[in-house]
Amino acid sequence: MHAVPIVTPDPGPGQTARLPRLAGYQRATILSFAALEAAALLGLLVALLSGKTSYGLVLCGAALLGMVSRWPREVEVDRLMRGKASP
Repeated sequence: MHAVPIVTPDPGPGQTARLPRLAGYQRATILSFAALEAAALLGLLVALLSGKTSYGLVLCGAALLGMVSRWPREVEVDRLMRGKASP
């Protein structure tokens, strides 16, 4: 798993306090993706050990849906930088 860092412009004087909030959002996103990846790997393991591919596909599909729903959106990052949302 490769983590893609969120690139922000050079912070101005009023934005330095918002960087920890953005870092927290990045950390939470990476940890949630790691948990979902573990669920997908568990699905693969279940499919290999049980011989029933449907169990593995269900777990992998659920992990995929979770990753799609948790994908970082530019709107959310912008709201965090403006201070209009909390992580």
